[in-house]
Amino acid sequence: MTEPEAFQVVEQALRVTFKDPDLEINRGTTADDIDGWDSLSHAVIIMRLEKNCNVRIPPSMATSFRNIGELVDRLVDLTAKE
Repeated sequence: MTEPEAFQVVEQALRVTFKDPDLEINRGTTADDIDGWDSLSHAVIIMRLEKNCNVRIPPSMATSFRNIGELVDRLVDLTAKE
């Protein structure tokens, strides 16, 4: 999976999770930038990404992202290993 593909998958997961089809993100977006992003929504996002990308995101990795860019980069790394 390329970086642009991973970014689209993440953006779509966020739009579905937060029920906002117009949600715009960038690599620097953090959980603090999105209303309603809490621990439960974070878990839902991670599960959606695992299902949509057919990967397993280890719990330690799932809680270590500082922003969307890091999440996208890890997703690219994980899909490259598949």
